[in-house]
Amino acid sequence: MSSSSYYELEDMVADKLEAVTNLIKEGAFLVADKVPVVTTLIDEGAPEVAVAETIPAEDVADDQWPIVGMESIINEVCRCLKKEGEDDDDEYEDVGIIGVYGMGGVGKTTLLKQINKKLDLEMKYDFDVVIWVVVSRDLQLEKIQQQIGEQIDLFDVKAWKLKNFEEKASAIFKILEEKKFVLLMDDLWERVDLTKVGVPLPSPENSFKIVFTTRSLQICSLMEADRQFKVTCLSNDDAWELFQALVGDETLQSHPQKVWDLAEDVSRECRGLPLALVSIGRAMVSKKPPQEWSDVFEVLRRSMTSYSGSDDQLKNDIRYNLTLSYDNLQNDMFKSCFLYCCLFPRNSVIEKSDLIDHWIGEGFLDERLGAQLSQGHYIIDVLHSVCLLELGEDDSRVKMHYWIHDMGLWIASKIEIEKGNCFFCTDTDNLTEAQVTEILVKATRMSLLNLNDDVFENLSDAPKCPHLQTLFLIRNNSEMIINDFFFQYMPSLKVLNLSGNSYLQTKLPRGISNLISLQHLDLSCTNIQELPKELRALKKLKCLNLEYTRSLRTIPRQLISEFSVLHVLRFWECGFMLQSNEDIVELEVDFVGEAQDVRESPSSFYFLHEVIIKGCRKLRELTWLIVAPNLKHLQISDCPEMEEIINVGKLSECPMPVESFRGMPGVPFIPPGPPATAFVPVLKLPLSVLLINQIDYYFSDANLIKDEYLKYNMDEQGWVPIALIAGCRRVKNLTTNIQLILDSLRTSAVVEVQDDKVRRRSDWMKWVPIASPVATD
Repeated sequence: MSSSSYYELEDMVADKLEAVTNLIKEGAFLVADKVPVVTTLIDEGAPEVAVAETIPAEDVADDQWPIVGMESIINEVCRCLKKEGEDDDDEYEDVGIIGVYGMGGVGKTTLLKQINKKLDLEMKYDFDVVIWVVVSRDLQLEKIQQQIGEQIDLFDVKAWKLKNFEEKASAIFKILEEKKFVLLMDDLWERVDLTKVGVPLPSPENSFKIVFTTRSLQICSLMEADRQFKVTCLSNDDAWELFQALVGDETLQSHPQKVWDLAEDVSRECRGLPLALVSIGRAMVSKKPPQEWSDVFEVLRRSMTSYSGSDDQLKNDIRYNLTLSYDNLQNDMFKSCFLYCCLFPRNSVIEKSDLIDHWIGEGFLDERLGAQLSQGHYIIDVLHSVCLLELGEDDSRVKMHYWIHDMGLWIASKIEIEKGNCFFCTDTDNLTEAQVTEILVKATRMSLLNLNDDVFENLSDAPKCPHLQTLFLIRNNSEMIINDFFFQYMPSLKVLNLSGNSYLQTKLPRGISNLISLQHLDLSCTNIQELPKELRALKKLKCLNLEYTRSLRTIPRQLISEFSVLHVLRFWECGFMLQSNEDIVELEVDFVGEAQDVRESPSSFYFLHEVIIKGCRKLRELTWLIVAPNLKHLQISDCPEMEEIINVGKLSECPMPVESFRGMPGVPFIPPGPPATAFVPVLKLPLSVLLINQIDYYFSDANLIKDEYLKYNMDEQGWVPIALIAGCRRVKNLTTNIQLILDSLRTSAVVEVQDDKVRRRSDWMKWVPIASPVATD
């Protein structure tokens, strides 16, 4: 097939996809974008009210396609909506508000419309009123009032247009409080104050029900959903069933085996995302020649790894839908942290701790001591709650859906191209040396996977990378990266990830000493045997990862101590720590040498806040930790010879008084025997910092989502009496001096102080409690 024909095909498919753009904007993919038609029902002694009728005739064509993979959630939601007494399961009792959430394009709107149809077909006598409302990102309570008014026959009343917002709310409330109603709300992006709109809230004493869809688990909490249902991508079998129904047997059987097999390949490339399955399936309905299917499959694969910034790629409309979740992140820090995840290999599972280490190295997180870990985990929780990250096999890991990863790279490359730079992440199988060299000159962040010597076969000079801040060379097989000159011209490099490189057999190239801006170095899962003494030049290093370096035998004496701003040091399954006891003495001597300088510099590892050690069979103690005064997290496991954390005898070698370490929480002296995991705060932070950290947490999103007591005690401006905060147990354990608390909080970045009150600095208004609805005349 000629190249011109190839791109004509791509343009043709893209044109086909434009037909579903409006559906995408509304979040729907199986039914048209009209809300249900309503009729009026005259209830004796009551005003006319609206009930949902069947889906309009123009939507019937879409109903030919099966609703696959959603049946269980639809049935569960309907059980929650049933009349009291119809279901004996306590799980479904007193469920008034139901939240349905999931990533963009996963089928939430379709699911809600199916629930609407079941209400009409199977539960029409259970409710007087079924109301459909589309909310969308641009939240306007007046538009919600208008949609409700239209469906309960208020909008046609002449007086309606003359009413103000509060009067309309009162009119809606008067009708709905007398009826058994279901309110179906699609596409929530933030909390909706339904009482202001005029909607009475469900309670065990009434028959009101509310079902809403959102992309955010956090919105489910803010809406105080009694039950939450997550809509996930389809399994391979369900995805193929949907794709078959979309394309049709006539096309699939046109060349029985060839088209069928290629169609299965295309279906798998959609990765279970219904929006992708429907968009691509509709485009392929009439495509019968096998070559067209083969070409489309290659277009899909190519667009996953080609990020030139051009807007003519096949899936821009799908990406547009997914981009809305990114756009709705609260600030640039969250957006930067999300885009950074895309540098990791597609489909990989990422350790949360590893991700946070990289963010620390990039300088994304708060520089306040001890705040980075909690902040990093909070950012991960937010990205997970809005379905931009998924949990891995356990809570310690995360991953990205195939299409979310694709969308993130697309956004990142567009941002950098607008600046004249490049953000690049791909396998290098199809790249030439010239292409890689050109990319290196422009790149700010780059991840090259499966790098081999063919790419740099004729490279005689060190690559010049003046703008490069991040370089991932994960699981590569090129000898080039062990050459001393490879890192010579990367003056701005902050993060270098060399994990899993099989060619790192002996030691690191000396050229790494030229990376004077480096803050994060990941050497995990390599076969290095020795760390070069030239690493002393890395004065800005914050994170050093030596996990699973089982061949590592030599670390130059006092090398680690040279990293004076080190935040995280990882020795998990490190060969240096698995050696005989005589070799471990070298680490003890390293400490002793540093101890001589403690009089001049009271702490050698002032910024070190986390140490994780596993499988050090001969390790007996960790007295050197006394020169890490701000250590927050110490994790030790599989160390059978460990007798104590701090050796009393060795403390005499340090000018710091032994009393400084006695009687502190966390048991700094451990009795003989293999310990499990220990969390040992070695020295105390200033009281003002402890107060700020604790009270900042009280007013954080993570706490306010669940802390009803604190929100209940807010006034209409979000202020809380300082006496209430001072009365909290954790604060009382620090101090009972209210004036000291107020003075400390004046430097907080999270809360602000006014007289004897305190409140959250930003977006405090979204946490202010809502008064109970009161009907007005």
